[in-house]
Amino acid sequence: MAALTTRLFLPGYTRFSPLWADFGKSLMGELSEFLQGLSDDLKHPVVLEPPLKKDLLARVEGVIRSSPAEHAGLKKGDIITTVDGKKVISGVEAFFQIQKALDPLLEVRRSEKDAENFLDKSITIKLSKKGGEPSGVVFSYDLEADSVSRVNTRARNRRSPFLLTSRAAAPLWEAAKRELLLPRELCISIVENGFFGGSICCAGLLTVSDFEKNLQKLLKLEVIPDLVIVPLKPFDGKGFDLRGDHFQKLPAAFPQLSFSFL
Repeated sequence: MAALTTRLFLPGYTRFSPLWADFGKSLMGELSEFLQGLSDDLKHPVVLEPPLKKDLLARVEGVIRSSPAEHAGLKKGDIITTVDGKKVISGVEAFFQIQKALDPLLEVRRSEKDAENFLDKSITIKLSKKGGEPSGVVFSYDLEADSVSRVNTRARNRRSPFLLTSRAAAPLWEAAKRELLLPRELCISIVENGFFGGSICCAGLLTVSDFEKNLQKLLKLEVIPDLVIVPLKPFDGKGFDLRGDHFQKLPAAFPQLSFSFL
């Protein structure tokens, strides 16, 4: 059976890896460019993991063949702006809204080239599908609308709230600020993966010790957040990181700070 989609995972190495596993950080950008042509050659969507995305546009990365999206005429590069008249704030939200809906009506921004220039035009596309049926639209993963809403709720009306996040996710949270989805007072603080080191930059491999070092650095600079928002993605269902440390060690280590975990 032919593949419907392909996911290419970026190679990674840690400080525990042998020296020969080290590679230049430019490789990630080179792979991203390489995939643009590969997707056309394979005639099906090819996505990079992690996606290295820096905006929240619901940009179509590809369309699965013989799917409702292909039959409706959606194309790679289209940007979904609304689903059934409701504005979407991210690719993740667009994906779930489209999948959930019965015969969703999409407002789409499409860039097409005329004789000299690329011109953006707005078109309406209706997908014929059942509620809950996969649409065949492929997006790069960015931020869930619910996560953005919860951060906004916690940070609103605070004088100096800080969101601690991974290097991979930081550009997405900054994009949410640019789109005025988060309070302008919110500071996005990147937590480096010091324990694993190397090229590791995703939230899932952050440890309590990494968060501790980030907060210690802030306090040495005499930066005192009135709220510290910590994502729970680095922790398992019981709240432990990969080293066996529980996230509640943070409030214990920094009793002068107020924490919110989500």
